[in-house]
Amino acid sequence: MTQITVTGMGRAGTDPDYATFNFTALGQAQTSAAAIEQAASHTNALMTVLDEAGVAETDRGAQHTNVNRRSRWDGDREVPEGWEARITISCRTFEPSQAFALLEAAASVPQLSIHGPEWQVDEENPAHDEARALAIANAARKAKSYAEASGLQLGTLVELIEGASAEPIPAMRVMRMSAEVDALQPAAQEVTAAITLVYRTKKGVGQDLKPLPRIQLR
Repeated sequence: MTQITVTGMGRAGTDPDYATFNFTALGQAQTSAAAIEQAASHTNALMTVLDEAGVAETDRGAQHTNVNRRSRWDGDREVPEGWEARITISCRTFEPSQAFALLEAAASVPQLSIHGPEWQVDEENPAHDEARALAIANAARKAKSYAEASGLQLGTLVELIEGASAEPIPAMRVMRMSAEVDALQPAAQEVTAAITLVYRTKKGVGQDLKPLPRIQLR
């Protein structure tokens, strides 16, 4: 039985649903306990910032702690220089104004690295469904075109395989008025979907079709 396999692509634009932040609090001291205590102090300051910014407990990730010995090399000899502790925590925000307020306040916490905001599209965003529908339509058009060009007719759809992703976007667009930030807006995202369809084929009118290998097209 001859089959045609085609892959269709679909794209849909949408506004992001939320922004993610990742914070790392650093502590350095001569003992591991002191390094952890220092990092914990910076983390507590961050927790206060999150509270004041209105970030809900359910929108915060778990804390992770890493402790490592610090050292330097003096020729071929390793010289210990104490300990380093890092405590990481993530969170998400849903409004651009909240994201900017959090970014501005977190920048005042000492020994804190900030990664974000990174704007994301939720898995339940309708743009995913729109992209999938466009991908299926694109694949179906390809299959029909290839079948007609080969003197075949499309038969039953026997398999559908999905692979989808959300493309990265610019983190944000900042509009400035004078020397102060006037507005902070996330950039739009494009969601993509890839759908592979597998059809059985039938011989065309008046054609004596012999069994052929599967035809795979992209």
